[in-house]
Order: sequence, then C-alpha cells, then structure tokens
Amino acid sequence: MIDVKSYFFQHLVPKFGLGETEAMWKYYNIHSLKHPSFKEEYQNHVSELLNDYPIQYLVGEAAFYDSVLEVSEAVLIPRPETEELVEWIIKDYKTKTELAILDLGTGSGCIITTLGKHLSISNLVAIDISEAAIDIAKTNAVRQGVNVNFYQADILDMDLSELPKVDILVSNPPYISIQEKDEMSSSTLKYEPDVALYAEDVDPNIFYRWIAINGTSMLNPNGSIYVEMNALAHKEISEIFKMEGWTITIKTDIFGNYRMLKATK
Repeated sequence: MIDVKSYFFQHLVPKFGLGETEAMWKYYNIHSLKHPSFKEEYQNHVSELLNDYPIQYLVGEAAFYDSVLEVSEAVLIPRPETEELVEWIIKDYKTKTELAILDLGTGSGCIITTLGKHLSISNLVAIDISEAAIDIAKTNAVRQGVNVNFYQADILDMDLSELPKVDILVSNPPYISIQEKDEMSSSTLKYEPDVALYAEDVDPNIFYRWIAINGTSMLNPNGSIYVEMNALAHKEISEIFKMEGWTITIKTDIFGNYRMLKATK
C-alpha cells in the first residue's frame, strides 16, 4: 500500500521545496483527518498541486489570523499582509466600544469577520461585487459567529445614502495593474479571481481615489480609513489621500513593503 505522505513529498518537493511542501501537507493532512475519504484521490490531488492549484482551494479552507475560513476560486486566498492590516485596526480600537465597520470589497470576509470577533461591535457591513464571494463571506461569518450585513454592489457605482455611517472604513481593493502580471505567481494567475486582483488600466488607483473622495461622508466623527495598498504605488496612493485633506500613516508589512495606510481627519 502506498504511503500517501511519502507520495506527496516525493512528487512535490522537487518542484516546491521541502518547506512549502510541508506547509501544503499540513493543510492536506488536517483536511483528510476531518474527511477520511478525501485521501482516496491523493494522486489526482498531487497532480493538481503540480499544476499550481493552490492547496487552500483544494481543501476549501485557508488559515487567517486565528481562524480557518472557507475559500473557493470565487475569492482571493487571504494573505499574511492582510492579517497585519487587521492587527493594526484591532490594536487601535481594542478599548473602544460599539463600533460600526464597513468593509469594501470583502471577498472571503476575512477582514470583517476577524474584526467582528475581536472588537466591540454595534454594526458590521460588507460589500462585494461578486455574488459568489458574498456567499463565501456569509458562510465564514456564520462559522465565526459574527453578524454581518452583506450587500452585493459595485462600490464605484453605489448610492452612499443606503449605507450607515461607520467608525472604521476598511478595504483591500483590487490594486494590481495588468503590467504587473509577469511578476505574479503562476497559481495566482491561473486560479485566483481577476475581479479581486486587477484595477482598471485607465486608473489603477481608482478605488483609493473613490475612498479618499467619499470617505468623509461615510465616517462618524473621528472615524478612520484603513486600506491595504500596492507597495509599488504607495507614493501615488498617499498623495491621493493627502489631496483630499486626510492625515495619513503608512506601515510596512513583514516583507518591508509599504503595504498599509491609515487616513484620518
């Protein structure tokens, strides 16, 4: 009888290296323990992984912060950099109570559900253009025991009067330009949703511009905006917020990239 772990490592280590293979095996093994029949397809699974299919999509789950979230090809796989954005918000607001939060472009719901678990909340609202993404985010909210009001909408074409004013506006919007595709991993290019990755060629910073312009009318007094941003465009994005009268703070991520921006007035 073939040992599944040995087969897994034998075929994947030459392509991915030992460290990444071990990380994939951890996901695979945990899922297999919960669903024993899953391993029966191990040869097909290894073939998919060799074709750069993300392990998170294969098992349908991704670790984020202190939770495990459902994911599919309808949503981006949550990144460690986004965990850092969430941690920043939690540290800033951990002593505050009855907070209202709006998450623009929620995807898997990783940001809004994590904030809902760790902060004192009165209202959580999340918006995404994708119905499939909203379905995933709703599942994650239920799994995490968080009550979120979800809306399917294009944030660039919204009636702001329909939304409540909030204390925190947070967004990890599409921010990758088409020209950056050559620098991205093949798994991201092949399988993660374009609508969540790529900004418009005409104005790659269009979502930041929209947030900077409309943010004041969407926030309660002393409210804050937090965004994840394209490190390659951090100067341009910073200038967008400054031109709209915001005071900004920028933080680097674990890789030293200018990845997070906070804006206040």
